[in-house]
This record gives sequence, structure tokens and C-alpha cells, in this order.
Amino acid sequence: MKVSVKIAGYNPKWPVIYAREKDLILSVIAAKVVGIEHVGSTAVPGLGAKPIIDVMVGVQKLSDAKDCVEPLKSVGYDYVPEYEKTIPERRYFRKGPEGIPNKHFHLHMVERDGDFWKRHLLFRDYLRCHRDVARKYHRLKKDLSQKYRSNREGYTEAKTSFIESVVAKALATPRLHLRYLRLPAQVLEMYDELVFKSKRVIAGRSQVTSTHSIMFDGKTVLKAGFPITYFELTGKWFNVVKVRNLRGRHTGYYCDIATPPKLLKDGSVELTDLFLDLWVSPDLKYKVLDEEELEDALKNGWISKGLYETAKRELQKLVAMVEKRKFPPQLIRRLEDKLRL
Repeated sequence: MKVSVKIAGYNPKWPVIYAREKDLILSVIAAKVVGIEHVGSTAVPGLGAKPIIDVMVGVQKLSDAKDCVEPLKSVGYDYVPEYEKTIPERRYFRKGPEGIPNKHFHLHMVERDGDFWKRHLLFRDYLRCHRDVARKYHRLKKDLSQKYRSNREGYTEAKTSFIESVVAKALATPRLHLRYLRLPAQVLEMYDELVFKSKRVIAGRSQVTSTHSIMFDGKTVLKAGFPITYFELTGKWFNVVKVRNLRGRHTGYYCDIATPPKLLKDGSVELTDLFLDLWVSPDLKYKVLDEEELEDALKNGWISKGLYETAKRELQKLVAMVEKRKFPPQLIRRLEDKLRL
């Protein structure tokens, strides 16, 4: 049976559907997984797509895939080996009824350090950082879906040159490769636009991809799709994320309490989330977030008592900085003025 190509408008439920599916996948193959990412068009806020959730699972070596076939089958995934002739570096699984919106999943299992993994993240994150390019991609897909209405393979092939051109731009542009760890086993990996880099601070640009929104003083100040500029500060136990809404108005700052950023040998920056967060409005009102998550992390053994106490102490320092009206730090304020951020 041929399935027609239909492009749906962006659905804010897609990241939520992915998050639930990720937890289900990890419940049966977590021991083999070294990375898991939401990829494809449904992973780009605001971008229309075929309502199919693409999940990219990273493993240490591709031979690990054979041990995942039966566990994934137990949660509804069928292993499809025939595509390995054209994409030998991937093991492909699918789940759910074709043509039923938001209930069909494609799972791509690849080596985490391989070319497939990197290129898919580069493409996704370039679209997240460049809304104009994402809009062009959306128009292209709408046009191609009409031309190749009943030809899924033709539709996919016709997009290739555009995708390759975007990946080439991403490779040619300095990117901030960020690995964001959240214990016990979550890793978010991003190739965002690099705005500024020095020994004291690294700044990147992207957009909010969280499944959660934040209300403050009766207004939505953070939700998926809002543009962000974030600052990772050397030696500091917090970062600063400047948030704007879709009209470009500054809505506030989101601060993660996290381990100081660490520069890895491959050039990426790694930090570990310590669960506590702080929202700071432009007029320096604030709200502490996720205190219950910190307590759960300690209770479940995800963080040590020492890290738990450090997180609370560093939050207190950050709150004091806000209350003394010394927030954001002077270094960030200078960058905001100099780079018009």
C-alpha cells in the first residue's frame, strides 16, 4: 500500500510525544544506549512535517543493535533490515500504523560518534538556529509533497540537495557543540550557532526546545520556539540564557544550576545539570524552579549529597546576585551591549 505524503502544520505536542517514547525506549535498551535524540522536522519548533516522530539512538558500536531487536519488539518496534544496503551505517526500526498522525515512529540506531549522528544533529540544529532557513525548508516540503503526493521515495530524494546544502553551511560555520548531561542517563547534544568565545565565556544562539513552558506574572515567558542566547561561564556553577518571544521582546533570563563547563578533547563543551533553575525577569523579579526535582535526584541517588548541597549553595549565591541588582554578571552585560544581544 502506498502512503501519500502529507505535510502537517507544526504540532507543539511532538516534543511531548517524543519525550514519552524516549522513556519507553530507554526502559528496554538503556544499557546499550549512549545517546538518544529527537531528529527530523518534528524536532524543529515551528516547522511543518510529516507527523512521524524520528528518534535517533546512539550506541557505542553498531553490533550492539542485534541485542536491541527483541527488547524493542516488546514495545512495538519492527526491525527493517532491507534499507541497510543503501545506508549500511544505520539499523532501522519502525512502529505504529502508517498514515496515522503522531502515532508512527522511525528509530534510527547508529554509532554515536559516526557521520550519520553528527550530520543529523547539524541539520536539525542549523534549522533551529536559522528560522529563515527552516521556513524555506517548510515551503520546499509543501511543494514537493504536491509533486510527489504518492511517491515517498521520490519526495525524500528531492529534498536531498537542500539538506546537503544546509549541512555544508553548518560544517563551514563555527558551531558550539554542547553536551548537556542530566543524571542518571540523559544526554542532550547540540550544534548551536557560536556567537562569542573567550577564556571566560562561550555564547551560543538557538531556540527553546523544552516540552515545558513558563508563566510569570500572568504571561508566557518561555515556550518552544522562543529564540535564546545563552552564556556558559568558565568556573561558574550556573549559566545564563536570555529569552525573547517570537516578536523579539526580551521576556527574561533562565538560569540552570550546573557543573562548570568543561572543554573536551573533541572541542565540545560539557556540563551536568544539577536540577535547580531560576527564572529572572527583565526587572529582576525571580522565581526558583524545580526544587522538587532536586530532592528527587538526591532520594534516587542520581546526585551525591555533596552535589546536592553545592546546588543549593550556588542557587543562594545567584539569588543574592539578583537581589543586589548585580544580575546579569557584568561580563554578560558588556557582551549584550557590544554584540547587541
